[in-house]
Amino acid sequence: MILSSSWRISQLIDRKNETQHRLRAITLELEDLRAYGRNIADGGISIGELMKVPTSMYNRQMQYMNSAAQ
Repeated sequence: MILSSSWRISQLIDRKNETQHRLRAITLELEDLRAYGRNIADGGISIGELMKVPTSMYNRQMQYMNSAAQ
């Protein structure tokens, strides 16, 4: 009885940790997308905005800059 409840508690703690990790990853991705959105909101990208973009959005922002320039 004690062993099974201890196992269940351990399982719940692991699940909680996985959920918290997933939430952190989603929150980070959301912040990156917000920064990207702020940078392209005016229709152009300056060098300063390009320098401040999160690394996960750099390629996307470069593609936008190239397509907007054409």
